[in-house]
Amino acid sequence: MERRLRWTGRVISLLIFISATLVGIWIFSAVNYNAENLSRQGCTMSYMTPSYILQSSFDSSWTHLAKRYSLWLYRETGWDSEEPNGMPVLFVPGNAGSSRQVRSIASSATRQFYSYPHMKAQEFTGTNHSTLDFFTAEFNEDLSALHGPTLLSQKAYVEASIRYILSRYKHLPNPPTQVMVIGHSMGGVVSASLLPSESISVVITLSSPHSLPPARFDRRIEDLYSDVAHSLYSIPEEIESSGPASMGLTPVLSVCGGAPDLMIPGETCHLPPAPKQVSSTGTVPYRRTVFSSGIDVIWTGIGHQEMVWCHQLRWRVARAALELTSAGSVPSRESILNRWFFSETLPKSNGHSYRFSELNVMPSQVHTPSVGERLILRGTLNSLNGARLYLFRLPDVATQYRTTLLLSRISLIRHSGTSQISKPKVSLFSCSSSSTNPLEWDPESLVCQDLAGSATQIPTVPNSPNSELTVWPEYRKGADESNTGVAFVSDVVSGSNANFIGLRVEATPGEGIMESLGAFEALVEARSKNVDGTMKWGGMKNMTVDNIRPLALLFKSTSVVLADDTFDQPMVINVHVPNAIINALLVYKFTPVLKGGRECSNSLLPPILHNYSPPSESHFHPLNLPSLPIYLHTHSSGPFIPAPASAASNQK
Repeated sequence: MERRLRWTGRVISLLIFISATLVGIWIFSAVNYNAENLSRQGCTMSYMTPSYILQSSFDSSWTHLAKRYSLWLYRETGWDSEEPNGMPVLFVPGNAGSSRQVRSIASSATRQFYSYPHMKAQEFTGTNHSTLDFFTAEFNEDLSALHGPTLLSQKAYVEASIRYILSRYKHLPNPPTQVMVIGHSMGGVVSASLLPSESISVVITLSSPHSLPPARFDRRIEDLYSDVAHSLYSIPEEIESSGPASMGLTPVLSVCGGAPDLMIPGETCHLPPAPKQVSSTGTVPYRRTVFSSGIDVIWTGIGHQEMVWCHQLRWRVARAALELTSAGSVPSRESILNRWFFSETLPKSNGHSYRFSELNVMPSQVHTPSVGERLILRGTLNSLNGARLYLFRLPDVATQYRTTLLLSRISLIRHSGTSQISKPKVSLFSCSSSSTNPLEWDPESLVCQDLAGSATQIPTVPNSPNSELTVWPEYRKGADESNTGVAFVSDVVSGSNANFIGLRVEATPGEGIMESLGAFEALVEARSKNVDGTMKWGGMKNMTVDNIRPLALLFKSTSVVLADDTFDQPMVINVHVPNAIINALLVYKFTPVLKGGRECSNSLLPPILHNYSPPSESHFHPLNLPSLPIYLHTHSSGPFIPAPASAASNQK
């Protein structure tokens, strides 16, 4: 009897062990499968020539933690001088992190500022920008995420480091008075805990769990998080009484990696929400969160460790830091962060009027498509032989038109270190001519004015039937300028002072991104608008799908017809799903059904699904790669984290 019980106990123990192992394997596979399919990681590897100089003078006279931690100065070998000679930046590593993680961003900053060792790049020559001195803290891989006193010790050490760093510049005629701080993981939490501080100009955090601590083992960690949530929006009385509340507060930007980040849940990367009443003036300080999948020409999720070396991101962080060196006010710093992280990089219309002679276009290079004709351009930039002007004639009757310009394989700004800075080569105008014949244009009287509208950079995916691309973004390659397009929408009224819509396309050999791509595609169309402002045949279409019940989707799928079989279709369809449950634990599988077959192959711009979850997350999914499953998800909210007010009703 005892032997039977003994064998029974062993069998039960073996079954429990096997079951636990299978459950563990299933969970591990599910996590990796979800991370791979929810947001594919497409980072390009970065390279550098690092060297580090120990700051031995930062000793116990500065901090009692000098024997426990150390401070280093990064130098790009052969490019940087040994002594600091620029604007200081302090990198703060995270849990079990290393000071060496600074090398990717620091190297990119140096090689952007210098075209050759000790020779300024052309775009920085004659400007107020300066090089960057990257200091980095070494915490000897302390587990700061698990131990409150360790987190507090790192905070004290970083505070002392900032004082020491600024002292290194006292001998200069105009020494810097502030330090930029970049924190990775828990280093971002440490960086945010230093605020408010007059010695910090900007805080940029990478994959930092701001909303919830990753491990809730220590009451002191909870207290630190509570203090940070309060201090981020606290406004000193002297600042509030002296003027706008945002003028004297340090901007804080949180960059998140999303689903590929398996170390912290993406929803915890959001900065804490602002209280209902921040100050008596009602001004809210700059506290913004952005996911890498929604940043121009990154468009990919990024893993936790990859956040510091992903080339597309590290180049952008370094470029923003370089431009911040000449920003003397808080609003100008906020503008720089918006320009590089929130798709506000496209050139804006200056409202200037141009005579035909100012457009630098030969009369033989002016083309006038027929009324209502959709212009499609394909070819190499070198075939343009300078600049061309396309004039689309509008009817004489005063009618409001919505003009759409789509550009494929063209980028209006620089996004990586692979080419020179380029000026815009594509412009859209509203033109008028006093010619008595409305079908003609008069070079002497033609006047064109920049069209003000909304410009958005979008990813473009190869759509050729010969393309070998099966996944996007590609692993270890990601997106670059060849995957970039521009969608520009503007309204214009014909009949009064607008006879034509003008598109100017210019190719200057050897200058900028467009020449390096070697090819371009463009589409222009003008569609009249109804009295209520909606489009007659296309342009943009808004849809509200309110018949979707999330609980019902657990048992059966639902079909939504986005467009019928009409030949003339809208270019953009905005779909709003008000009943969608927004939570990081839910994923919606989307299966596109495209009609047209081979007729859609090699199209100008393949269809793209843009999943937008306000206020800070968006994902792009190409619909022309049938092998790719599409999973719509969001990190706007999660367990113990309420959804932002703007996200609850704006899932698109």
